[in-house]
Amino acid sequence: HGVPAYELNTVTNYKKKNPTVKLYVDSHEDYNNSGTNFVSLNILHKLFYRQVINKNLKYIEKVLYLSYETSVFLKEVYNIPQSKLEYYPIGGTIFPDEVRNSNRKEIEELHAISHDDFLIVHSGKMDKLKKTIDLVEAFKKIKSEKIKLILIGSIPENMSDLLLSSIEDDSRIQYLGWKKASDLLKYLSSCDLYVQPGSQSATMQNAMCCGAPVMVYPHPSYLKLLGDSGIYVENESDMIKQLERLIVRDSDYFRIKNDQQKIAKKVLDYEL
Repeated sequence: HGVPAYELNTVTNYKKKNPTVKLYVDSHEDYNNSGTNFVSLNILHKLFYRQVINKNLKYIEKVLYLSYETSVFLKEVYNIPQSKLEYYPIGGTIFPDEVRNSNRKEIEELHAISHDDFLIVHSGKMDKLKKTIDLVEAFKKIKSEKIKLILIGSIPENMSDLLLSSIEDDSRIQYLGWKKASDLLKYLSSCDLYVQPGSQSATMQNAMCCGAPVMVYPHPSYLKLLGDSGIYVENESDMIKQLERLIVRDSDYFRIKNDQQKIAKKVLDYEL
C-alpha cells in the first residue's frame, strides 16, 4: 500500500524465494500529498525512493494507481514506465433502486424532508480546503424552501465558529456530525446531489456508486473520470449557478445522473 517504501526490498526478497507469487503494488501518491517541499521531493522521493523502486520494479507485475494525478507522479518522480502502470480506482458497491428508495424514505422520515425536496449531501473534514463554508454560503443564496443541505463529518476548531454560525442562520441546513460508514452510505444513496467543491475524497466515488450525481471541483482525475457528465465548480458563484440549474430536475439533470451511473457501473463497481 504505497509504492515509496524501503520495505519493498523485503517483499521482493520473498518473491525471489517464491517465484510463483505475483506482486502488485498500489499507489495513492501525487503532488498534493507527497514530496510537498524541496527536500522531500528531490531527496526523499526522486533520489531515495526512486532508487528503491527501480531496483525492485522487475519483480512487480503492475503498479496500480488510483487517480490520474497519481499516474503523473509515478512517471515523473519515480520514472515508472506506462507499461508497468494500471488504473485501479477507489470504487464501491452499486446500490439497486429498491435500496435507494428505501433509504430515501427512511431519511425523509428522520429529518422531516419531503419526497419532493432536493436533498444535497456534503461530507468529510470540513476544513478550508474542503470549501464547506463556500458551499454553505452559496446554498443560502438559493431562495427555495424545497432545497435541503445535510452536512456529515467533522469541523476543525479553527473553522467551528464561522461555519456553525453560518449553518444556524438557515433552517434548511442540518449538521449531523460524524457518522459511521454504513450510515453515510444511506445518506449518499438518498440524496439528489453530492457536493465536493474542494479537496478530493473517496466519498465522491462512493456517492456515484450509491446513485447520487456529484458536483465537484475540476481536479484532473475527476475530469478524466467524469468527462462531459461532470458538474464542475471552482467557487461560490459557480455553485450558485449550478444549484439553481439542477434543483429544477429537468431533462439535463437526469441525463447527467444517468451518465454518471453508467460510469460508476463501468469503472467503479467492485463487483466487476
